[in-house]
Amino acid sequence: MLLSVAAEGGQAVLRADTVRLAGLSMPVATLAEQLGDDQLNQLVEGVAFPEGQDRQQVAISSARTTDDGLELGAEVAMW
Repeated sequence: MLLSVAAEGGQAVLRADTVRLAGLSMPVATLAEQLGDDQLNQLVEGVAFPEGQDRQQVAISSARTTDDGLELGAEVAMW
């Protein structure tokens, strides 16, 4: 599955774009619709973090994928 990540409103938003099955690529939105899978659909719309009360203490300022994983820049409230 090909994922994208962006910094939006102080949160990192992870979205699913494309899935590859048996050498074929298909938009995750199409697969989610065909399967009727709400969790896949949530990945298409975007999953933001941090969530809840922690969001007030941590703000994501940048986000990017690397060969080793995910690199986030963040601002943390100390007081």
